[in-house]
Amino acid sequence: MNELLIIAAPDLMAERSAWLESLETERRYSLNTLHAYERDTRQFLTFLTGHLAGPPTIADIHTLRPADLRAFLAARRRDGSGNRSLGRHLAGLRSFLRYLERKGLVNAAAPVPSARRASRNLCRNRSPTVRR
Repeated sequence: MNELLIIAAPDLMAERSAWLESLETERRYSLNTLHAYERDTRQFLTFLTGHLAGPPTIADIHTLRPADLRAFLAARRRDGSGNRSLGRHLAGLRSFLRYLERKGLVNAAAPVPSARRASRNLCRNRSPTVRR
């Protein structure tokens, strides 16, 4: 899990690595789930680097708004992610944010919408199709 690009500040990357390790050792997640969560958080942090015009820090994560997460999901949708993938993205992000919250680093309650509501909102925002 070596990143070639700086996708987040060292403090956030250290917490992300600790979280992924805890999922493997304490929660005993499958290898596929670990790879998916690693990829999802990497994509999110890469998105935030562009969205915030610099590598995100824990302080940036602390000040995330629901609009920031919706922007990430919309970007993933534009890249071709389906509803199931968006749901998994949210599950991984929610897990990571809850981990940071348990450590007292962020308040994760506000910014993460439910997967069902987020995908429903993204589907509504698509252009209407013509039915015959």
